[in-house]
Amino acid sequence: MRDLNAIGCLAWIDKNGGDWKSIKIFELPYAAVIPAIEEGRISAGMLNEPSLSQALDGGRVRILARPQEALGRRFISSAWFATASYVAANLDIVSRFASVVREASGYANTHQAQTVDLSAAFTHVDRAIVERSARVTFAQALDPALIQPVVDAAVRYRVIERTFDARELIAQLR
Repeated sequence: MRDLNAIGCLAWIDKNGGDWKSIKIFELPYAAVIPAIEEGRISAGMLNEPSLSQALDGGRVRILARPQEALGRRFISSAWFATASYVAANLDIVSRFASVVREASGYANTHQAQTVDLSAAFTHVDRAIVERSARVTFAQALDPALIQPVVDAAVRYRVIERTFDARELIAQLR
């Protein structure tokens, strides 16, 4: 597995005196994580909100660590992307798309109560659990300083071959 969850786990293991090279990480659907722990097929699993709150409410798991915090207190975990040639050929579409994403992110950040039903429907988690679970803050701009820690960790844990400046990922839309 070569995603942000895996990188966060490896970084946490590294920062806490473990040998990240000695473990095996593989991907399971969120719905399969709890049964796999209960059946002893895996030692630990990673759940994101609101699935984590749902599992904690049921008393079926406990928090061992918050692995992604090993990457930093704040970082950008996902963003939309396109090739430079697509951006150049479709600047108006890309600019409008970026504007909609920025506006939607701002709305979601400031209207958490109004987005509970949408999140519950999307995640198949009970509305009451979504309501009290921790919610992410959506970035409204791409800050290379919040992307670089992920790039650096991806290199360290051999997800990508070489480092690069995160500023290279961000198109300057006009």
